[in-house]
Amino acid sequence: MLQGDSSAEGTQPPDIEWVFCESIVDAFPLLEEEDVAGIWMSRTSLPQTSEIRGMMQSGLMLRDMPEGVALLDADLRVIWANHRLLQWAGRPSGTPLGMTFYELLHNPEIMGPDFCPFHTALATGDESSSTLHSMDNQYFQVHAAPVRSAESPRNLIVTVGEITDEILQQQKLAAIHQAGRELADLRPNEIFMMEVDDRIDLLKDNIQHYLSDLLNFEVIEIRVLEQTTGDLIPLLSVGIDEEASDRRLSAHPRENGITGYVAASGVSYVCHDVQNDPLFIPGVADARSSLTVPLVLHDQVLGTINVESPDVAAFSDSDLQFLEIFARDIAFALNTLELLVAQKANTAQQSCDAIHSAVALPVDAILNDAVHVMEGYIGHSPEVMDRLRRILQNSRDIKRTI
Repeated sequence: MLQGDSSAEGTQPPDIEWVFCESIVDAFPLLEEEDVAGIWMSRTSLPQTSEIRGMMQSGLMLRDMPEGVALLDADLRVIWANHRLLQWAGRPSGTPLGMTFYELLHNPEIMGPDFCPFHTALATGDESSSTLHSMDNQYFQVHAAPVRSAESPRNLIVTVGEITDEILQQQKLAAIHQAGRELADLRPNEIFMMEVDDRIDLLKDNIQHYLSDLLNFEVIEIRVLEQTTGDLIPLLSVGIDEEASDRRLSAHPRENGITGYVAASGVSYVCHDVQNDPLFIPGVADARSSLTVPLVLHDQVLGTINVESPDVAAFSDSDLQFLEIFARDIAFALNTLELLVAQKANTAQQSCDAIHSAVALPVDAILNDAVHVMEGYIGHSPEVMDRLRRILQNSRDIKRTI
């Protein structure tokens, strides 16, 4: 009976014992006791029906909320779990509870930062959180908080959020950064003796590998901007029609397709539907959408990278973000390659200059001595004169060559 209700006294059999409660919230837990038959609430307590209504609504909210919720006892056994948590666990509604929380989720891997979040919350009385990785490659963020109640001081309320997309995106970003470091890591001591074409082929192979295997792009075109003419020179074409690959394009916003527009503006461009985009110039017969990103280094456009798909609106904001990150690494690698080529050309010139300096003086001395000897042999042995003329000619040829 609620505190203040006396209308039921004297109207019931004398063998009924009445227990008075301050509120309906305090009364409901008593129903778990075997000798409690029910709750009596008189009309004078009807305003407290709002509490009943609130409890019922709270229960529905917890049951149907988009996040997982569970109530655990001190042994981490599940007292109650809502529909969403059971769904994520692959358990049917009405699953017999009593298993531990980790058993409910099929013993997932605990990834931290707290590797014992439930014991931490029970021991300290503070909230704790961690990340779980399930066997079917799902990631969950769990948050445990002790229940602030005298009746159940050792219980935990646990909320669970599904963060698979977030974690996978973080992993992909980390992989892209690693790929970028490897792409730009063109060590001079490893490739300095390679010809320029071999270096370009090595870079193209690495770019194609990462774009296909890491970013899952199958139709790729990369063009390098010739700074003096504004022409966009094809560097790499995968899955692009030969006619489109050989097409002359310039860094100009008009009549040069999306690639020319991106090279001229330095701004990425997402084409969701090629049939309704006036800038698009066909590169693949069945292309329905495209994504084009500039290759920029130190605020200077070095070229463009374009990927296409046979599906309409195939590229998301994440695809754009990933490609822009990788495009910066490509631009850096291209710049590094250009510097290495320039370094090799400069080194070759220095070598030529050193050879010239070392050989020029001795050759001049040979020429002077040969002329002096010829003057002394004029009118004498024709055979000696022929040999001296050959010495002079060969010495002059050596000097011209160096």
